[in-house]
Amino acid sequence: MLYDRNISFLREKINALRTAILNDLNSFSQYYIYPCLIHAEDVDQKGHVWFSMDSRKYDVALFEKPVPVRLQFFSSGKNFRLDITGMASLPTEKDRITHKDDNRALKPTEDTFPVKVKIFYAEYADVKTPQSTTNVFSMLYYKWLNGNQPTQMLVLR
Repeated sequence: MLYDRNISFLREKINALRTAILNDLNSFSQYYIYPCLIHAEDVDQKGHVWFSMDSRKYDVALFEKPVPVRLQFFSSGKNFRLDITGMASLPTEKDRITHKDDNRALKPTEDTFPVKVKIFYAEYADVKTPQSTTNVFSMLYYKWLNGNQPTQMLVLR
């Protein structure tokens, strides 16, 4: 039951963000996957994140064996981030049969191939957006115009 709630929470957050940076954690490998942007297509009940990779830039052979990766989900308009660590691999025929959605990620084309990441560890964090310098000065100026002298003066160098 707790596992289902965690997966549904991760699914909700991944669907809200969609965009992630994929980083290869296996630096001692013969093949290295350069960091790239991915767009998550789906999260299934087994804890797999599904997405497509560009076959013109990346070889399918990189994912024939499971590869440890980190997905760093972000969006400029959201006030949270999500880091997922797991193993990326190509889906098997059994995976494709059990995951019968009409997702683009499951349909390989001549330019793309599907990849799934089994989630081992997820880190969720609320991100507070810093107040910009212009907002601070405009607030102080507004208070000064209205006769409310600020009690503290910010000095930004």
